[in-house]
Amino acid sequence: MNAINLPTLTIFPLFLGIYWLTRKHLLANNLILLCGGYLIYAWGNLWWGALLLAATLMDYALMRHAFPDAKFRQAALWFGILTNVAIWLFFKYPLAAGWLINSETQIALPLGMSFYMLRKISFLVQWRHQEENVVSFLEYALYVSFIPQLFSGPIEKPQALLPQICQRRKINWKAVVAAGSLLMAGLFKKIVVADNLRIIVSQIFSLDLPSRLLLATGSLAYTFEILADFSAYTDFSRGAALLLGFETSENFNDPYLALTPQDFWNRWHITFSHWLRDTIFFPLRRMLLNSPLRSYSGLVLALPPLVTMLLSGIWHGTGWNYLLWGLYYGLLIVLYQVLGIDAAIRRAGALKVLGWPLMFTLIVAGWGLFRAPTAAWFFTILASAPWGFSGVNLIAFIAYIPAILLFILPIILQTIINSSGRSRSFLQPVFGAAAMVALVVFIGSGLQDFVYFRF
Repeated sequence: MNAINLPTLTIFPLFLGIYWLTRKHLLANNLILLCGGYLIYAWGNLWWGALLLAATLMDYALMRHAFPDAKFRQAALWFGILTNVAIWLFFKYPLAAGWLINSETQIALPLGMSFYMLRKISFLVQWRHQEENVVSFLEYALYVSFIPQLFSGPIEKPQALLPQICQRRKINWKAVVAAGSLLMAGLFKKIVVADNLRIIVSQIFSLDLPSRLLLATGSLAYTFEILADFSAYTDFSRGAALLLGFETSENFNDPYLALTPQDFWNRWHITFSHWLRDTIFFPLRRMLLNSPLRSYSGLVLALPPLVTMLLSGIWHGTGWNYLLWGLYYGLLIVLYQVLGIDAAIRRAGALKVLGWPLMFTLIVAGWGLFRAPTAAWFFTILASAPWGFSGVNLIAFIAYIPAILLFILPIILQTIINSSGRSRSFLQPVFGAAAMVALVVFIGSGLQDFVYFRF
């Protein structure tokens, strides 16, 4: 069992009881929420909690003392952004700071830092014009360290979470039932689907030189592993938030039904996509349109998505495969726009029949690059590995495919049920009952770390 599960399972129920006993007193309620969140977060590593507190204090001091003065506001904003990014880079890319540390020292990225760093930057950007009535430190600290979202998102916008922090919360049985449903769905997707697909994925991606057929097989399995794994965490997050009296954002909207790269990013990790759009893409495009470069229409069209998706890849990991994965999606977005595929699919419904399998294939290929141990490993297979339509590779493929189809079937069925209209009210309970049976069968295998804990 990973380090997160133990404190969550032992502390959270006790914390929840104390939290609701203070529900009539907002200040006390928020203090319990903040202290309980820090206790759960710092359970395995006190330094994580200390770093989070120090970074939160730094941002709040800027907002409180520098933002009200128009002369210093822009400089303070950039100082806050660059300092947050620098702290994150120090832990994310320790080799870049090798001159500061002993080469044998192991620096681990504090859990959740990649997510709370984005929330802090989002708050700074959106609050820079606020001259008065800055939120209290308690309210800001709660936004940054909101425990259901601290470890792996979603990346809630300030305007969505702050109003809920600033008002008394209420709980009702409808919210409790909804929370229980989300928690059970998350357990099913994590234990039954994601963790079993992970076994297959790990076996294939640990081979020195698998065939191209096995690479495609592993990429398909990982495509559904990462969806089940990350959406399961989102379900846990939303369910825990409901138990605390908060409504939080959904993070996925059938992303593998996307018809274009832009459509995919509107459906996948939605809160992160919105952060990229609002904080990088739109400001960069506005800057280009207001500069002498606006006459170069191709540059104005191509540069914002390329830079945005490249930074997305860098955010995800330190290997070249992550950077190339981000660049890959940037190029896809540009190509779909330049070639008019986006517009053609929106105009002609018939093109959707062809657009979906093409986009799904591109998604699977992208996840293969993303999951590869190194970019060199991935491109070596594409360039020189056998196709694998015979011998041991074919036997392995025949053995893997039924298992993969078995474990991705629930995700496919759930997608069908969600779009089934009136039949949904009947099919959903049937599906839920079957999922519960499967969960009972597989729950003894335990719970593995979530994929996005690494990012």
